[in-house]
Amino acid sequence: PRFMHLEASLLKALREYGSTQAVQALIRIPRSMRLMYIHSFQSYMWNLIVSVRLSNFDADKPVPGDLILVTGGNAKNAAEERKGEEEEEEEEDPRALPKVKVLTEEDVHNYTIFDVVVPTLGTDIVLPPHLADEYKKIQEHLGVDLIGTTKHSFSEAVVTGTYRRMLCKVQEFECEVLKYTRDDENLADLESRFEKNTRSRSNLPSSDDGPDTSVAAAAGGGAVEPVQKCALKLRFTLPSSSYATQAVRELMKQTVGRRQYDK
Repeated sequence: PRFMHLEASLLKALREYGSTQAVQALIRIPRSMRLMYIHSFQSYMWNLIVSVRLSNFDADKPVPGDLILVTGGNAKNAAEERKGEEEEEEEEDPRALPKVKVLTEEDVHNYTIFDVVVPTLGTDIVLPPHLADEYKKIQEHLGVDLIGTTKHSFSEAVVTGTYRRMLCKVQEFECEVLKYTRDDENLADLESRFEKNTRSRSNLPSSDDGPDTSVAAAAGGGAVEPVQKCALKLRFTLPSSSYATQAVRELMKQTVGRRQYDK
């Protein structure tokens, strides 16, 4: 199919260079897409590590060995850590990774679970001591080495890694129950109670005012009452690199993947 242009580029390159020249074929794909594949693979491994961390260790608070950002974890402690440090003469490289600290028994109580960061695999990251073996097992299982690979003919395969917060808090959370009657009704456009409150304060007419013209007349002259249904409408804000589907999953305590709805 014409819309599968990336796959077509790969197949043409393999036909041109030979079926064993995978790197040459990958170079035919736009660099932005190659980077997206690498970052997606890093995210996949990051999810595996986070699952291990939450399953095998305390999921409610930090434990010794966890990492926190020196400048972005606990503000009070970070300020104390920076106090007394001499200013560096040379400016730091803006591309350099943020500094992290390995928590110990003495200072673990100064931070919360929301301060903990987990690294995506790369050459420049600091591994959490209590998860180092798990990182090694996952790399061996997948047949990659993103930590030790500093040179590669496929340049995008050399990544520095980064740090992501393991958990984050939902901000500006609102929820409400909406009533509707038609299965094809766009609930995103359905007037919410928040909007109704705004309209009532402005004395604006409501689209819901007046008789319901959608009610069909019965043969005997009476009206057929539509079956009223309920929907839960959620509104919230998440930091960048966080996903609403996962927030809903935590709220519902069940998977929100496609397979769940294909059953």
